[in-house]
Amino acid sequence: LPPPVVQQIFDDLIVDPEKELIEIREVQVAESLALHLEQLFSCSPPRGLLDALGCDKHYTGPAPVKVEQVIPPESNDLPYLVALSPRYPGENGTSADEQKWMLSLQSGLQNASSGIAAALSRRFLLGSAPKLLFFVYSSENGLQVTSGSALTKRAAIGSRNRALRLWRVAAKV
Repeated sequence: LPPPVVQQIFDDLIVDPEKELIEIREVQVAESLALHLEQLFSCSPPRGLLDALGCDKHYTGPAPVKVEQVIPPESNDLPYLVALSPRYPGENGTSADEQKWMLSLQSGLQNASSGIAAALSRRFLLGSAPKLLFFVYSSENGLQVTSGSALTKRAAIGSRNRALRLWRVAAKV
């Protein structure tokens, strides 16, 4: 075979897995962060989170919120996007009341995000507190974002990376 053909064959066979490995690592870090946040919220929720949720100051139980997804940042200077699914405390509230409560919760979570990140780093002995950006997620309404937003794009990337990781796990079994 002529040398250019042989070179083309080698170029097609040799693939640098760096990009794929970085994506897999980012997904694993995001899943680990989601697990740690869930543990923190269940075992010893930070006061800022409980205040944002409107819990009584003497409340000592788990935070009535679930971490749905953590999306890794596209660059180091951006925060992790954390989608939370809270339980609405009102039983007979209208959807307008619930929407108003979710908006106030979103604002309270943004104010408490640095305190939550600090509590997370203290509890799990992290070297530095991760930057967190919270989004309130409702299973009925979904994430309230537009289709062209950065959150939607990052969610699609996170879903693709998760599917890739799950495929690798299934291939190993």
